[in-house]
Amino acid sequence: MELLSRNFLLHDFSHFAVESVASLSEGFFGVLASGTTRATLNDKETTLERGMLQAEQLSAPMQSRFMKRFARELYLENLGAAYPAVVNDTFVDSVLEQLRKLMGEWKATKCGESMVMEWAPPPQADS
Repeated sequence: MELLSRNFLLHDFSHFAVESVASLSEGFFGVLASGTTRATLNDKETTLERGMLQAEQLSAPMQSRFMKRFARELYLENLGAAYPAVVNDTFVDSVLEQLRKLMGEWKATKCGESMVMEWAPPPQADS
């Protein structure tokens, strides 16, 4: 997929980092990997499922945290209350580190070249 990076690069990177660290198989990238098209996700008639809502609720403020526009303590307090099984200091540190790496890779990508991010499905829980 070819994207206009200026429009939503950091937001998509935030989703990628949050969803991979939290092992969200039903977030934006997991849903795309399962075969849902971007057009379907952009359709205003499409109902967002719980995993997409969780991914958005964790990613948008993390993007602001990465830009230092949202206090770490507020992220931990507010999102930790909503998602206590996911959000803790380790989660925040891991997501921010992955975001730094993604931004560094993007900045190192020469004009006209492509940056490829591969989505690995989260490990399946033992039944």
